[in-house]
Amino acid sequence: SFFISIPVLLIWILLYSLQAGAQTANSFFHKGKQLTYKKDYQNALSAFNQALAKDPNHIKALYERGVLRLYYLDQSELALADLQLVYQKEPGFSKIMYYNLANAQNNLGWNEIAIENFNKSLEHLPKFVCAANNRGMCKSKLGKYEEALIDFDLALKKDSKEHKKNIFINRANVFANLGQWENA
Repeated sequence: SFFISIPVLLIWILLYSLQAGAQTANSFFHKGKQLTYKKDYQNALSAFNQALAKDPNHIKALYERGVLRLYYLDQSELALADLQLVYQKEPGFSKIMYYNLANAQNNLGWNEIAIENFNKSLEHLPKFVCAANNRGMCKSKLGKYEEALIDFDLALKKDSKEHKKNIFINRANVFANLGQWENA
């Protein structure tokens, strides 16, 4: 005959429910990723929120929610909060963590702090053109035009032609701010 004691059955039920909760958080996370890919940003946000309701320590859902808020929902303060929490919990989570933090800070007008994080981003990914360009933009906003030009030149050296137009526009704006109309 088959007999399961009540304590063993209770342990099994507890373990099964914990596993089911983790799977549910993961399924909401994957749903959020799919919806982001489909550009259904509000429903993606809802899916990431549901994943985090099931598992508040789901780092991937927290990170993706932060990225979604930063780049697609124009919610820089909330994005920064999410990304800082990810960084506190797992600093090495993403190779572009510093870049994303810097962009959120830049959007909020915190240019000095953003520059520090763009610096860290370039330490980890020296060929990351966007970080050099965006750092130049922050420096330009602070009136550090000569330093901004150095960053734009650095970005141009590393670029694979994809971003050149924007970098040249950024350089032209800096030259105009310096009154160097021919260079602009």
